[in-house]
Amino acid sequence: MSGLTASFVYTIEAMNEKDEVEICTELLVEDTLSGELDKFGDLVDLYQSDVERVVVKILRNPREKDDWVQQTFVKAYEHLGELKNPVRFGPWVKSIARNLILNHLKSAALHKQHLRLYRDHLALIYADRGPDRYEDERSELLEQCRGKISDDANLALDLRYREGLSMSNIAEKMGKSVQATEKLLSRVRMSLRDCVEANLRTP
Repeated sequence: MSGLTASFVYTIEAMNEKDEVEICTELLVEDTLSGELDKFGDLVDLYQSDVERVVVKILRNPREKDDWVQQTFVKAYEHLGELKNPVRFGPWVKSIARNLILNHLKSAALHKQHLRLYRDHLALIYADRGPDRYEDERSELLEQCRGKISDDANLALDLRYREGLSMSNIAEKMGKSVQATEKLLSRVRMSLRDCVEANLRTP
């Protein structure tokens, strides 16, 4: 009987602690939205360890943790007004961290796949040149061809393939529509491909 009582008391205390966190969270979200921006720092302190655990679990690389945690809370701050239930800030901010990283990994994997397919394609065409010569020559020519395209085109390439940004994010950074950005990258890829292949074919 005494064991049951102790368990019951522990459960009540845990519930009270959870209620206190939820009440505190709700007040901090409301205060932030009402203009007390320093209150968001308290939200960060309250949930930073939870977000860190999500980041490390997905990335399995603690060295990258801080950057992703910072990006997560920046995004949470920017979209705080979209949170319908302030009490749910904890699960919401963890879902932001999860989605940011998974989207990044998906984009990076897709980029690697595209590069591999393109390199395999060129390797088949120019196999007679030898792998070492082909790879060195292709890399050198690619840099030369990039020097012939516009600054906007080079920026779009870097944002897409080095930073792994989505089309919408690239469009926002470059002040263009998503459709215009897609067309720009498509034209640039074709131009670089034609430039590299034309020079590789030259004896």
